Order: sequence, then structure tokens, then C-alpha cells
Amino acid sequence: MKRSQLTQEYFSKRDKPPSPIDQHRAFNLVVRITLMVECSADNQPSDLLELGSRPVQWHSDHSLVDFMARVFPQADTGNLQVRDHSGRIRDLKSTVTAKRIKKVAGLRLRGTQDLRNHLKMDIKEGVVEFFHCTSVLKEHLLAHPDPQGSMSAGSIPRQVALEVLDSLQKVLFPSHSTSEQILRGLASEEGFDPDCLRYDAAMYRAENEGDLSYSYFGNRLVDLFEELEDPSPRGSAASASSATRRSRVSKRTRPKAKAAEKRRFPCTFCCDSFKSKFDWARHERSLHLNSEGWRCAPFGSVEISAMTGGGSCAYCGLAYPTPTHLEDHDLTLCKKDQIYARKDHLVQHLRCIHHVQDTPSIDSWKVEGPPVSSRCGFCDLRMETWQERTDHLVSHFRRGKMMDDWKGEHDFEPMITALVTNAIPPYLIASDSKTYAPFSAMAPNLAHADHLQQITKSAEQSFEAWSGSDPESGAPTISLHDKSFPELLAFHLGRFAQHQTRLGVVLTNKMFQDEARRLQFGSVDPLDDTVADNEEWLSLFRSQHLEDHGRQSR
Repeated sequence: MKRSQLTQEYFSKRDKPPSPIDQHRAFNLVVRITLMVECSADNQPSDLLELGSRPVQWHSDHSLVDFMARVFPQADTGNLQVRDHSGRIRDLKSTVTAKRIKKVAGLRLRGTQDLRNHLKMDIKEGVVEFFHCTSVLKEHLLAHPDPQGSMSAGSIPRQVALEVLDSLQKVLFPSHSTSEQILRGLASEEGFDPDCLRYDAAMYRAENEGDLSYSYFGNRLVDLFEELEDPSPRGSAASASSATRRSRVSKRTRPKAKAAEKRRFPCTFCCDSFKSKFDWARHERSLHLNSEGWRCAPFGSVEISAMTGGGSCAYCGLAYPTPTHLEDHDLTLCKKDQIYARKDHLVQHLRCIHHVQDTPSIDSWKVEGPPVSSRCGFCDLRMETWQERTDHLVSHFRRGKMMDDWKGEHDFEPMITALVTNAIPPYLIASDSKTYAPFSAMAPNLAHADHLQQITKSAEQSFEAWSGSDPESGAPTISLHDKSFPELLAFHLGRFAQHQTRLGVVLTNKMFQDEARRLQFGSVDPLDDTVADNEEWLSLFRSQHLEDHGRQSR
């Protein structure tokens, strides 16, 4: 049953039903108390079960079952066995303990009453959260012994409850250990649910439930394991002592040549690579494909407060604004459908167009871009969302896949491809990484930039020469500056093909490859490899550029 139907059925029986805003708040409160999750965007953090997620609201046209399925997306991580820096297979359950999290990673432990925040690690704040209201989980397990029944009833999924209990009592705080003493100390100091100290999770497992395989929180345990393998610095003083400690530990337990192997997360757009999933995901989203943006007053010029139920001006916060007041903000000058790529651009718009002095709270004005569907170059799987892509590629990287194994393009939709910046084709990354100046979006190589500038100048000179002998050729119709080498080479070879075709020359792959060498190295030495020596790139170039030229000629 949809939320709107539940609301109507419950409150219509009242003689004096509360206002719609109070009905809305009442249902949100019930969900927060019974299911231990927030269903209102006002009280949710921007990162939920996984990095990059957005607040999940229980909308009026969704059932409670649909809402819970969106709150807890499954990502099967199996038996939680991973490889450490020495290549050994490690079981996370014997590694990711509270004691090591505090001592090795330097992270603080903090309780949470939001089920989605369980095992969430905040690198900047230096905190790991864990859900401590275990009595609620046990009540749900008793009420719904059937795994499928718990989902259909709109309860906390049974698998979620079992994973939380297992991760608390067998991973973070195993009994009869120093970690258990840490939990007892936290419980007495922070006022946690006393039930979290009762190590009786086995009593709530059904007889037919064998060894627990993680489907919800496994990725977070893997993230903690990787942080323990290579802890991040915690401030200036902490990082100095931490670095000293790690240097002592590394001499004792880690192999000497480990820098390259630790960067297990390669960017799929440039030659940069990263030690952690968080850094990798942030890099790809911020420097290569950020389809999100900011929209001016997406909920209208008057916003309804979730706390008071009253209206206020979206621009300055004035309570119960009059039409005259709203006109003072020059609403007619605003293009409501415009998306601003950065938050500061929207702030500038508010000041210049709407005469806003004190910027209002605009975090909720962030809008999602279109769904990003793509293909995996490792297994050819089709992925429908960016989050699915992130989780899927991470699973490949953790099993040792690198960009040498990638085949083909990303296969984004054309509108998404247009948003990609600072990128080269993914199947070229492995070979480009081995050159003397790999392409990097994060730290541009000065030698690479200088060489690319020389190549650009050489390409422009070629265009001028071809234009002199070919009146129909003309000057290039696009700027050649600020392009990656594959883009520049594709345009150059396209003009080269036009010139040769007018001379009646039948073009071969070798001719394209020699011209690419002449442009890049000033010679046609076959030992000098270029992008054109990549069969996949050359085939794609022929299909895109030569066929287009052929159609234009006809």
C-alpha cells in the first residue's frame, strides 16, 4: 500500500484529522522509531549506505516495502576474504576489530541510532559509527523469522539485522577480548542500549540459516580493512606520530616495494590511481563526470517548513512573505530550469539576480543529473546507475583487475559523454600510463603539456599547408587547444584523410599510423608507438570520422 493510501486510511477515521504537515511528520516519526531510519530528507546526511548516495525519502506514491528496498540496496560481498599487501588471503572478521580501528587507524568509535550509518567511516572527521540499538533488531528477528516475510511486511530486513549483530559481536567487539572491554566502556560513558553488551545473537538465528554472507554492510567492512592496511593521516601532530609508527610497523611486516601495488583503484578516465575507494570515487565524480548540479529555488519561491508548517521566503527566510516582497527578488529574471555546475555559481546568481545578502540554506537545492548508464570494460556488464557502476568496478579492482584488462569504451549515452572532461579512452589508459608523461587530470605533467603544445602547433601548420593546396579545405572549425592527444590526433587524421582523398589516395592503416608518428615524433620510425597503433582506437576512428566524411562527400 502506498504512503498516501496509508495516510488516508489512518487519519480519515479521525473526527478532527491533523493538518497535512502534521500527518507527514507523524509518519516520519513512526518510521524513525520502529525501523530506525530517517525517511525525511531534512534529517539525512548526504552520504547514506554507500558513498555518493543521495537522501532516500518515503514518497507518497511509494509503499513502505519499496522505501526499505531503496534504503538498503544489496551488494553481495560474499565471505569477506580479501588480499593484503603481501598477497595473502585474509578473513576480515579476524582483522577489523575495534581495538585495531582505534590503535592502528587512529579512528574514534561513535554510536548511532540510524541503521544506515552502521560501520560508516568518515575519513575527514576520523570517526567510525556503529549501530548500538540491538534490542530493536532482536525484536524484529523474533517477529519475522522468515527472510522474505520481513521485507514484505515492511520490517527491517532480516539479513540487515543479522549482519549488524554479527559485525558487532564477531567482528568489531568479539567476546573475551580487549575490544569487548572497549564496548563496555563506550556503553557506560555514552548511554548506549545495554542490550548491545549481551552476546546472544546466535539465539536469533533460524536453524536453516547457515554461515552468514554479507549482502549489505560487507563493502564497509572492506573499506575499514583497507584503511587499516594503509591508515590516513589524522591532523598534523597525529600524522607525524602516525607516520613514525607506520614506518616502524612497515619495516617489520610489510614488503619494501609496496607503493605501486597499494594503488589498487585506477581511474577509468585518466592515468591516475588511488589507494582507497573513497579517493577514487571522489576523483572520478569531481574531475571527470559530475552530472549533478544546483537549481535556484527548485521547490518554489515560498518553502514550507517541516518544523512549523508555515511558509517562508526561499531567498531570505522571511516568514509568510507577501507577493510584493517576492517581486522584490526579481523572480521574472530567473531561469528556473538552469542548472549550475557549482554551488558558488548559484550563490553568485542569488546575490546578483535576487539581491540576497545572507545566503539561505541551499543544501536541498542540489539536483541529480540524468541516470548514468554504462558498460563494464572487464566483463561487459551493462550498468544502469553511477552507484551501481562504482560498486561493480570496485569489486573488480579488489580482485586484482587493472586497466590493462579493460576492453572497449564506457558506452555512455551521448548526453553523458558530452559531460565527460579531462579524459582519454579507457582502453588507452594502460599503454599511456607507461609513457614518459602519462595523462593525468589530477596533477598535469609539465612535460606532457609542453609536448602537447608542440604537437598542436605542428597540427596547425599542417592545416595551413593543406588549406593552401586545397581551397575547399579551409581552416579548422574548432579550437585545437585544451584537447587531449587522442582528441587532437583524431581531428588531425580526419583532416589528413580529407586532404588525401581529394588527391585520389586510397588510405591504409599504415598511412594513418605513419602520419600519427610524424605529428607526435617528427619521424615515421615504426618503433615509436602512438595511439593510432592501437587497433581498437584506429577502428573506432575509421568508423566515426571516415564514414562521416564519406556521407558528407556524397
